[in-house]
Amino acid sequence: MSTTDGKDVNTPLTPNDRLLLSGLIPSNASLHRLRRLVHEQGSSIDWKAISQRGAYHFTLPLLRYNLAQARLLPHLPKDFSETMERESQLWAAREMALINESRSLIVALQTRGVRSLPLKGAALMLGRYYPTAGLRPAVDLDLLVSPEEVAAADQILERLGYAPLPGERMVRPKQRLANEQNHLWPRRGPTGLIVELHHRAFHCTPGARDLHFAEMWENARPVETDFIALPSPADLALHLIHHTIVDLQSGQSILRTVSDLFFIFKSGGDKVMAELFRRGRDFGIGGAVLLARDAVHHLQEANLEALDVDVAHPELAFLIETSLLDSHARIANAARIVEYLSLLQRPLQKIPALVSLLFPARGHMEQLYHQPDLKGRKQQGRASMGFNYLRRPFDLLRKIDWQSLEPDNLRRVFRWRRIGKEKKR
Repeated sequence: MSTTDGKDVNTPLTPNDRLLLSGLIPSNASLHRLRRLVHEQGSSIDWKAISQRGAYHFTLPLLRYNLAQARLLPHLPKDFSETMERESQLWAAREMALINESRSLIVALQTRGVRSLPLKGAALMLGRYYPTAGLRPAVDLDLLVSPEEVAAADQILERLGYAPLPGERMVRPKQRLANEQNHLWPRRGPTGLIVELHHRAFHCTPGARDLHFAEMWENARPVETDFIALPSPADLALHLIHHTIVDLQSGQSILRTVSDLFFIFKSGGDKVMAELFRRGRDFGIGGAVLLARDAVHHLQEANLEALDVDVAHPELAFLIETSLLDSHARIANAARIVEYLSLLQRPLQKIPALVSLLFPARGHMEQLYHQPDLKGRKQQGRASMGFNYLRRPFDLLRKIDWQSLEPDNLRRVFRWRRIGKEKKR
């Protein structure tokens, strides 16, 4: 199974691949795989590459934890051990800071009449799903609020010192894709923490309903104080699956999601899994939920020889292959272009969006081209803006990463779209 260019799915996993996969879940089978890899194939492992890839996939602290559980730290190269230790300490400190700020912000919103639910890493940290601090890296704070309260929440953040991130897309253009319309423009707080205010958990497939705040709040459970509530384990798992396994914009986090799901399932057992399957079917992503479940079970139970998925499970092999890629940027770009140009779903929404992409609103054009202040020179301003509208289509073509449209990337995109849909197994 190829894990670098994705061109040959029949190529076996490398020792590096097996080590990364075996460091995700602290099961007996995983720890046994780690022992065999280090003792039997240690000379074949590129430890510097493991450091780089583990950092890219946000799994290096978890790998160190599982290597420690397997009592293998004394058998590792010194430089590699020191790198893992630094990363683990860094993410542990960041987790403490994120938890403290999450609590303060949730309470601040609540005392001002705005309910909120943490998502992704913040929810996993506050819910203490992982056994120790730092195992679940998170680079920002995602909070879900009601669509009716999102504007008020945004104003509260501004008053608390959270400033919008710099950028050219502050004006929310009509051409944003559906998956980009789940949250407001990010804000950075006084401590440097980035906050995204979500007004829906995710955007579902056509014909399925969306998972909104009211339903998640109804299913939420309190934690620590009456002011803080967490999404139910099933809702949290569903959001994570959609964020990484359905939406190809975060492919580098697929491996981290597999470990998230393991700890969520461990906390709630069969009840959580049954509720997750039901909700996955309800929201039109049943295929993705089943595939995620299969990935967790496979990495939890497989021995070293069985870690390479055979042709009898092509979708699982495809998930593992894609998750191990060294870069997911071109797949993400290909997915965006396909989403823009595909008129098979929601054509009445996409055609105006394409027009808006070519000819944005004046405010967005001023941001894109840094329009100078032309007060008192209206005619010159109109001429300049007219020229920018003429150049806009050509600028878009120049910005396209044409290599992202290679057949292999497009194959992945269309296969992912097919996999995510509900199916019987």
